[in-house]
Amino acid sequence: MRNMFANATIGLTLIYMGILTLICLFFSYNWYEIATSQLDQSAAREKSAIERIKKRPLLFENPDDSDQYFDEILRESKQRYKEAESAILGRIIATNLIIISSGTLGSYFLARKSLDPIEKVHQEQLRFTADASHELRTPLAARQAEIEVALRDKKLTKKEAVDILKSNMEEIATLSGQSEGLLKLARQEESVGVELKNVSLEAMIKKAVERTQKQARHKKVELVQNVRNRKVVADFDTITELLVILIDNAIKYSPEKSKVHISTSESKGYVSIAVKDDGIGIRPSDLDHVFDRFYRADNSRSSQNVSGHGLGLSIAKNIADIHDARLSVESDGANLGTKFQFRLKKA
Repeated sequence: MRNMFANATIGLTLIYMGILTLICLFFSYNWYEIATSQLDQSAAREKSAIERIKKRPLLFENPDDSDQYFDEILRESKQRYKEAESAILGRIIATNLIIISSGTLGSYFLARKSLDPIEKVHQEQLRFTADASHELRTPLAARQAEIEVALRDKKLTKKEAVDILKSNMEEIATLSGQSEGLLKLARQEESVGVELKNVSLEAMIKKAVERTQKQARHKKVELVQNVRNRKVVADFDTITELLVILIDNAIKYSPEKSKVHISTSESKGYVSIAVKDDGIGIRPSDLDHVFDRFYRADNSRSSQNVSGHGLGLSIAKNIADIHDARLSVESDGANLGTKFQFRLKKA
């Protein structure tokens, strides 16, 4: 892949250089023609003037002296104009060499600048494909091995078969969740179905809380709201999904009988929404990666008995990026809670 983009950079540089060289040759040729034409006209005028002077009588006692004198002047004039033409040509060549040399560096820089976003997207696609393949292949391989062992077991009981089927059903549900998450990511990255308009912030938070209330009650987590209703510019469904992801994430990593705080604050032109829990927190070294696809922190968060596919926060980040919402995360470390925050433009 590196060779592919290196070759593309060289190819694009050569194209830029070819265009620059053609432009230089075109203008240089025209400048040279104009300059030499002016010199030729000046030489012709000077020769004409000398010829007129030669015809004046009594300038020289001897006519041969007159002819030698004016012939010498004409030779010097002709030599002077030849030197001027050579100087013009030399300067044009030197200027073109400087332009083409500096243009080569500039062309390479522009080629890299043009291809960098494409290369980054390509690398991201490769990484995403590799991660997705790994995440999907691992449970499939485990299920396949389990089924093969069961098929070879001639003493397999009905209860054992039922247990295997239940286990496979759970894994299928996991794979289905991962597939759905991947589809959501693809739709969000293409901004499919996103319509920005003036919507009620309180209504979106209320709907998100309703969707996560059952999970909160199951874990005995209280959802505390400190929200002022404001009209914001957003897509109702996707921002609701973003809030569901953040609240769901906060509940998952909170201890029982704790609180998850959902609050809003205002600044010039924007409303900030924060979701804060009192849970296990995130190590500083993991903060930069929490929005990466399939990322699960190696500390106590990943050791919790929590369902998930490592896609939720990636989806949330994509939704936030579409809205220029600047989703961020803060945590002082293990067991010190986590705070996710984003902003929306006021209507």
